[in-house]
Amino acid sequence: MRANGVDVIAVDPLYALSNTELKQRALADLDAAMSTLSASQGIRPEFNLIACRQEHIQALDAFLIDHNTYPDRYIAANLRQEPGLDFASEAAVYSSTQPIRSNANPPDGMITAPKGCHCSIPSLK
Repeated sequence: MRANGVDVIAVDPLYALSNTELKQRALADLDAAMSTLSASQGIRPEFNLIACRQEHIQALDAFLIDHNTYPDRYIAANLRQEPGLDFASEAAVYSSTQPIRSNANPPDGMITAPKGCHCSIPSLK
């Protein structure tokens, strides 16, 4: 996203881990997911698990480079779980730059996080 001009701040307690630990954890999660997918009866016959795994590894490598290059954009913390508090409002608490705007009436061209979005890339448990 940063390569496309989007200023992103990510919040996850796992960002306290080193890049080596993050990579080990992500690869273990990926291997578990690939094992589950390969045993699934619901997977499409044309779905290429090898290509899928490779795409995830490429995304992981890009993430680790970005995490290393912009460590201040990856905050090791939990988002509070309070009624009525959306992702954009909470992310603004951790931001030292212009806050991410909420979904209510964003300006034209503003990218907003969906309500209830608590995702990070790569997806780590």
